[in-house]
Amino acid sequence: MFSIDDPEISAEDLTRSVSEEARRRQAQSRGAGNGTPPVDGPSAQRWAAVHRALVVAESRAVVGEQLPPMHTLHGIRRRLAAPIARLILRAAQLVTREQTSFNTEAVRALHALTEAASLNQFALEQRLVTAFEERVRVLGEEMAGLRTEIGRLADEFARHGQTLHDYAASATERTDSLERVLWTGRQESAARFEANELRLAEAASRMQAQLLAHERQLRALADLRPARERAAAAPPGDAGLDHLLDTFYAAFENRFRGSREEIKARLGIYLADVRAASAGTTERPVLDLGCGRGEWLELLADQELVGAGVDTNLAMVTEGHTRGLRVVEGDALAHLRSLPDGSHGAVTAFHLVEHLPFGIVIQLIDEIVRVLQPGGIAILETPNPQNLVVGACSFYMDPTHRRPLHPETMRFLGEARGLERVEIRPLHPVDAGRFPDDGSDVTARLNAYLHGPQDYAVLGHRA
Repeated sequence: MFSIDDPEISAEDLTRSVSEEARRRQAQSRGAGNGTPPVDGPSAQRWAAVHRALVVAESRAVVGEQLPPMHTLHGIRRRLAAPIARLILRAAQLVTREQTSFNTEAVRALHALTEAASLNQFALEQRLVTAFEERVRVLGEEMAGLRTEIGRLADEFARHGQTLHDYAASATERTDSLERVLWTGRQESAARFEANELRLAEAASRMQAQLLAHERQLRALADLRPARERAAAAPPGDAGLDHLLDTFYAAFENRFRGSREEIKARLGIYLADVRAASAGTTERPVLDLGCGRGEWLELLADQELVGAGVDTNLAMVTEGHTRGLRVVEGDALAHLRSLPDGSHGAVTAFHLVEHLPFGIVIQLIDEIVRVLQPGGIAILETPNPQNLVVGACSFYMDPTHRRPLHPETMRFLGEARGLERVEIRPLHPVDAGRFPDDGSDVTARLNAYLHGPQDYAVLGHRA
C-alpha cells in the first residue's frame, strides 16, 4: 500500500502510486489465474494451502496400484511375502478400481474448480483495480479543480484585501461619527425635554392660578345674590359644597386618589360580582353613584357591560362626557328618587357615603333597595377606620369627608334596610413596612391596626 504524509496532496503523485499498486496486484492475480498461487499476501497464503491439499490428494488418489513398502521384512520372509502381497493386491483391485477412478476424477474436478476460482478472483481484482483507478482519476481532477479555485480566491482576496480593510476603517469612522451625533442628540433632547417640562409646569401653575382667580370672582358674584336665590340654587342634600369648588376637587382627586389605571385595577374585583347578579345588561343596567372621574364606568364599557353614572361635580361630569361615558350631573339621592322601582341590576357607590350625613346614608340605602331588581346587587366602598392610620390621619386629608363609618355599622345598616346576604370585604392592605411575623399576638395586632385593609366594601343583594 502507499501513504501520503504531505498535506499538499498532488493528484499526479496519487494517480502514479495507485497505478503502481494496481500493476503489482495484477501480476499476483495473473499467477493465480494460471493455476499458481500469488506471490504474497493473505490471498497467497490461502492459495498455497489449497495447492498443498491438492498435491496430497493426488498422491493418494490411486488406491491398490502398488505394493506397500516392506521395510520390516528381509530375506526369505520378504521373498515369500512379495508373491502373497501381489496376489492380495490383484484381488483387492477388484474393489479399489472404482474408488481409484472416483478419486482421480475428484482431484481433477478440484483442480478445475481451483483454476476457475483463481480466474474469477483475477477478473474481480481487475475490475476493482480499474474502478479504483477511475475513481482516483476523478478525484485527482476534482482536487486539481479545487486547487485552481483556491488559487483564484486567493488572488481575489489579495486584490480586494486592501479595499476591504479601507472599507472597514471607513465604516468604523462613520460609526464613531454617528455615535457622537447620537450622543449629542440625546443630550440636546434631554435638555429640551427638561425645558419643556419646566415650561409645562409653569403653564400648569399659571392655569391653576387663573382657575383660582376665576373661582374667587365667581364666589364674589355669588355673594352678591340675595340669600334666597343662593338657597334655591343649592342642590338637595348638599352640605355647602357648590360648583365653585368643582375644579378644585377634581384637581385634588387627581393628586391624591391615584391614576386611572390604578383605580381601574382596584375596581376590577367587582366585575365577577356584577356578572353573578346578571347585571350590566340593557334590562339590568348598572348605576354608579358619585361616579367621579368615571373609572368604573369605563371599566364596565371595556367589558361590554351597560352602566351609567351620576355626580354633582360638574368638572368630572364634563370629563366623563369627553370620554364617551353616560354621566348626568345631579345629586345621588335625588337621582335615585327619580328612578322607577326595580329598574337596575346593580347600584354602586365608591367612596361616597363618607361624604354624606348619616341620615342621608340611610335614605340612600333605602332608595338603592327600591330601584334594585330581584337578585340585584348593591356595592358600597368606603375607607376602613379599623386601620388606625386611615381612621386617625389619611381619612381627613379630604376636606369633604365627614366621618368614617365602621364596617359592622354598614353591615347592620344594609341588613336593617332590606338587603340580604350582606358581606364585608376588606380591601387594599398595606404591605410596605409590615412588622416581620414572629408569631406573637402583639405583632399580629400591630400589623392589623397599622398595615391592615385601608378600605372595605359592603355587598348586599335584593331579595
